[in-house]
Amino acid sequence: MNYTRNAEREKPDRVMFEQIRNYVTANLLYEQLSPTTICNSFFISSSTLLRMFEKNVGITPAKYIVLQRIEYAKQLLLSTDYTVDRISGFLFFSGSRHFYKVFRETVGMAPTEWRKKNLKKQENRKSLKEKNFFASNIYPLHLPNMTAGFQEKHCL
Repeated sequence: MNYTRNAEREKPDRVMFEQIRNYVTANLLYEQLSPTTICNSFFISSSTLLRMFEKNVGITPAKYIVLQRIEYAKQLLLSTDYTVDRISGFLFFSGSRHFYKVFRETVGMAPTEWRKKNLKKQENRKSLKEKNFFASNIYPLHLPNMTAGFQEKHCL
């Protein structure tokens, strides 16, 4: 009986947690997100927010926000030619030095270094796909049976 009460209580928490995650994703570029802004938007206490994040993703809300910003920064680094300064501004870092520091701590290298390395990987994948496309068109998988007529004429 106690188990079902806990399960019933956990379901709304899980739904609210998903709403909070969606909120973070949707507002990453539009406001300076923090655990306090999330608490104010969802009318919950900071301890409730902390408990929800630690239970569902194993990290604090602040760390989650930073990781989401870094993931978005990676997308921008690969898909645009924006400078690191511009990206750090988009994602509400206090400055490009702070962004460099957080990016390096999270990813293990500077944003410019990461961009160069991953753009090269992207080009190599694209090149490989093009090579595979051309190779499959040069040597079609289905060849007509050209030996049938030869066998009839010469092997009987």
